[in-house]
Amino acid sequence: MNGRCVALLAVGALAAMPAEAAAKPRLGVSRSSAEAGERVRVAGLGFPPTSRVRVVLGGRIVTRARTGPRGRFRARFVVPTRRPGRYRLTARAAKRTAMR
Repeated sequence: MNGRCVALLAVGALAAMPAEAAAKPRLGVSRSSAEAGERVRVAGLGFPPTSRVRVVLGGRIVTRARTGPRGRFRARFVVPTRRPGRYRLTARAAKRTAMR
């Protein structure tokens, strides 16, 4: 790899989904790979309302957020310095997890 930190993510914004689809937490990101120091936007839905969210990249918390009354959140983070490779991105809130 050419010095890029690759997260196992789907690219794209989250669209409004029916309530039954929102039962399982989902996570979307603004890009599928990024270098250290680049900004990434993340959005999640299907989490418990007004809960605290931890966004973790490769085992390291990169940002925190709080869901709104509909169980959704948006956040941004700067990719930390890591060895080039693939890293899993997760969002966790109230024992519910979404992964990419």
